[in-house]
Amino acid sequence: MTAAEKHNAMVQALLFNDKDSENDGSGSLKQFIQFNQLLQQEHKQIAQKITAVSDTEVFSELNSVHDETFNALISFETKVTELTDMVDAIYALRMQGKTYDVLREIAKVKEAEFKLASQRAELEQERESLTNAVKDKTRQIAVLEQDLTLFGFGVISRASREKIALLKIEILDHNEAIVTLAQQIANLPNEVTIETNWAEYTEQKTKLRELLALSPLQHKERHKALINAAQDFIRKSEERLNRITKHIETMGSQINSLSEANVNMSEFYAIVNAATKEANIQNETLRLSLQSVEPLEAEHERDARERRKENLTLHIKSLAESAQHSQAVVAELAELGDKIKSMQQANIEQIANTRQLYNSSKLGIAGLASQLSTAVQAVSSAALGEASKMAGLSLAQMQKLSDSIWQKEGGCLAQLSQQSEAEFNPLSPENVMDSKVELKKLDAALLGSTKGLLSRSDLLTQEY
Repeated sequence: MTAAEKHNAMVQALLFNDKDSENDGSGSLKQFIQFNQLLQQEHKQIAQKITAVSDTEVFSELNSVHDETFNALISFETKVTELTDMVDAIYALRMQGKTYDVLREIAKVKEAEFKLASQRAELEQERESLTNAVKDKTRQIAVLEQDLTLFGFGVISRASREKIALLKIEILDHNEAIVTLAQQIANLPNEVTIETNWAEYTEQKTKLRELLALSPLQHKERHKALINAAQDFIRKSEERLNRITKHIETMGSQINSLSEANVNMSEFYAIVNAATKEANIQNETLRLSLQSVEPLEAEHERDARERRKENLTLHIKSLAESAQHSQAVVAELAELGDKIKSMQQANIEQIANTRQLYNSSKLGIAGLASQLSTAVQAVSSAALGEASKMAGLSLAQMQKLSDSIWQKEGGCLAQLSQQSEAEFNPLSPENVMDSKVELKKLDAALLGSTKGLLSRSDLLTQEY
């Protein structure tokens, strides 16, 4: 049915018609009122559809984005900061030329901590040994107390009482020693305190020590965790974007349906409004014709004409009120149409922005994945660079230490060599004189030994 045909049909429906069952035109008025109520009902449904467009899952989606995406972001930031802080600390120490000094101080602290831990463990072990001894001797006392005379009906035997007395004295000594050990343990410091010469590098020293405290496997797991955190962020971001895109597209479909319904309703009300105006003109013409009085009009004809005119006037009044309402509805629908267009435009922009998050080289998923990969590789490269620098620094420090030792001890070795040659030269006058003296002492000793042997031989001859 074309718009013109709808218009003509609507005009015919709105014209005053008194050729009905009641013969007073009230039937047409009732039909028009029912039709007007139907239009109002359709208008209300349009307004309800606008409210229904709102997606009930948006706050759930917002919570998911915050809970998953931002938590993944925080996780990656925490893990990458752990690594970059270490690299930055090593870099700062190396640039200030304090790496070796700080490492020596860390070694001293670790040595002092080891000594403290060993001392604490030794005291704890001794206390535990004494505690076990007390328990064991208490059990021995309990056994000895069962050694009764008179076949178990008398008192504790004398031997057992003596043993019990000795055990109690030992337990008393052990308890005193345990109290002393507990006091010694309590007096031990919780942390090692060593005077530092590099207080301004405390933060860097902490990070360097953290680096040294972790095993190679732990460092490997930490780096692997960083890579997993980056991949997890990309995966969760992509999942969230897919869900958000579906919500936006679903809302776009609802807005389009709403726009179509609003357009149809606006066109229909426009037809009603135009038809009402045209029907009103024709009804006014009919009312004017009913106002004229025929010269030979009978009384019953005049009453019928007046009754018909009153019904027509009531119809025209109702139609005028309906026309005002129709005009107001048309204006509301036009305003509503503007809002729907704004919603459509915003929805299109949301879809475009969301798709840009997939495709953008800077903020897109693919671009961000590439940037994260580059960032992780940069951290790895920086760590390798510092490792190379530290290796070179250790070699240079070893060379410096070797040179210092040689310069300090080389002269002493040369002097000792010269003194040794002078002291043990057999041709020197001092050594020659010393040799002569030693020879005389040796001859005297040999002569004495010979005389002794001869005397022993004479004695043996006399005896036999």
